[in-house]
Amino acid sequence: MAKKHILDFNQDRSLSQFTFQKLSDAIFWVNSKEEILYVNDTATKMSGYSKEELMAMKVGDINPTKKGADFKSFWNKLKTLKQITFEAKHKHKTGYLYDVEIAANFIEYEGQEITCSIIRDIRQRKIVEQELKLANTRLEDLLMESEERFRDLFEEAPIAYVHEGLDSKFIKANRAALRILGVKPEEVPFTYGKSLAPETPDAQKRVKEAFESI
Repeated sequence: MAKKHILDFNQDRSLSQFTFQKLSDAIFWVNSKEEILYVNDTATKMSGYSKEELMAMKVGDINPTKKGADFKSFWNKLKTLKQITFEAKHKHKTGYLYDVEIAANFIEYEGQEITCSIIRDIRQRKIVEQELKLANTRLEDLLMESEERFRDLFEEAPIAYVHEGLDSKFIKANRAALRILGVKPEEVPFTYGKSLAPETPDAQKRVKEAFESI
């Protein structure tokens, strides 16, 4: 049986360095002065800038959102919470803005306060979210159309339909029912079905049995 090879990171850090550079997420190290100290290869591919260009920039140059503009407040909050995840927009070198999710982590290294921010491109996710939002809006419109169609069928039906509560109070009645029962539209909320039954023993018995069965 072959012996498992155990990596010794104290002697060889090439794997960790390779992994850091090839991550699918961009990584930015930034100090309290908003200066970009270092980035990985993905950061350059995502932003369109070279490492040298990014390391000569400040956060506000690439992040024009509120948190980027008010970096001091953001930094104070991060220093307290230690980790903040939020969505923002980054500015590509060519000028367009793209959606990102940023997980900012506050760390202290050799007496210096910095943030290591992991930045994920969420443009595709935003597209899917927008498509779902549009689909839900369309579904709501279709449901509303169906309700309106059902309401029209209910109102225009030649058969009398009455919707009553368990106490026989009218909730809704269509035009045919109003005509047959002699009830005006404004009287519907104040009408009880029991009151329309004839005051005969047989009729009252049937009404009583009907409601007891319910």
